[in-house]
Amino acid sequence: METLALPLILREKKNYSDSFTKFTEALLEDFDFDEAIALADQMKQEASQDILLRPHASEIRRQALLYVYEVQARLTRQPTDLNDYCEANNVAYPEIALEEVEQNMAAQGLLLTKTDNAVL
Repeated sequence: METLALPLILREKKNYSDSFTKFTEALLEDFDFDEAIALADQMKQEASQDILLRPHASEIRRQALLYVYEVQARLTRQPTDLNDYCEANNVAYPEIALEEVEQNMAAQGLLLTKTDNAVL
């Protein structure tokens, strides 16, 4: 996403901007994690008003928040406790989130050790 979407969003942001594009910019250009978390809530709100996205609004928010966690973990190389993060941000199903985050990070070549998993 960083290599494909971000350059397009930055190039077109003067012509078009919504919470989805602002989220991408906040997370991947500015590394403003607090703003990205706030925009995840706006993404859910916007999605809930769209006839096609409405059934997926909560999952869009959930995935956006998990992506914020992943980006933070990649940048710091010191992941925080995922359960605490999920609780603080009201992310449903933290036990499933752990699997998803592990798979995504492994796919990116950021394999977690057993010690790291305990932190997550």
